[in-house]
Amino acid sequence: MIDNVEGMVESIVSNSHMQSSVNDGVTEKTHQIMAHQYEDELFCPLCGASRRQKVEKFSNYQGFDIIEPGHKIEFKQFPIVHIATCLQCSTKTTMVLYEGPEKLELAILRNTYGGSVTENTPQEVKYYLDQACRARMMSALSASMAMYRSALEWILYDQGYVDGMLGAKINKLEESLSNNTAPKWANDMPVELLTAIKNIGNGAMHTNGGDISKQQQIDGSLIELVDIVFAELLDVIYEQPIRRSKNVQRLKSVAANLSK
Repeated sequence: MIDNVEGMVESIVSNSHMQSSVNDGVTEKTHQIMAHQYEDELFCPLCGASRRQKVEKFSNYQGFDIIEPGHKIEFKQFPIVHIATCLQCSTKTTMVLYEGPEKLELAILRNTYGGSVTENTPQEVKYYLDQACRARMMSALSASMAMYRSALEWILYDQGYVDGMLGAKINKLEESLSNNTAPKWANDMPVELLTAIKNIGNGAMHTNGGDISKQQQIDGSLIELVDIVFAELLDVIYEQPIRRSKNVQRLKSVAANLSK
């Protein structure tokens, strides 16, 4: 997978070859030159899963050296820009490997909505999930979590819980569950999940008693888990009812024709 710095560097190295030069009759190995085009795996937001990608070298950088010992990779030029095209749906992703303030960083820029959006997700929810995905792809994980929190608040607003802040909306949802007036999807998604997303989102934005180290708990694996939860939530709310209705209509139509 080339959705992180380590995976991207490994891909560059494995799809490169050694260039040689001759100095005073002596052949010397100088540096690695990468293939112009190759294939690798990358998550495709339109397909909703990891897909094989055609990856093309966009920037004409000069290659890299492998420093011994330890096989440290030393690139000769930044930024390194690649364009990945999904072999299934043709979604394009621009990947920029660059020197961050402390280490190499990777920016992933897509030409479609990112994150766990589904076909029938409301536009307002899509907006915040896309913002969460963009922040995540720039390694701004606390900012990403804050956007997931906003996406959750928009979902509840769309579902009729319009009063108060997110905490008040979740409380109203719990009340409607207790008196059997909640929407059907609420019985399939534990309220504790929504509360946890709210609390983590709050922690991403608040001072947390001045302890900035708590932000380190919001890491890549946590954001990936939150994205999985949102994918399930959106499917239960917006996709399952439509699929169910279409299936019922098709079966009824066939049954009616056979009974004639």
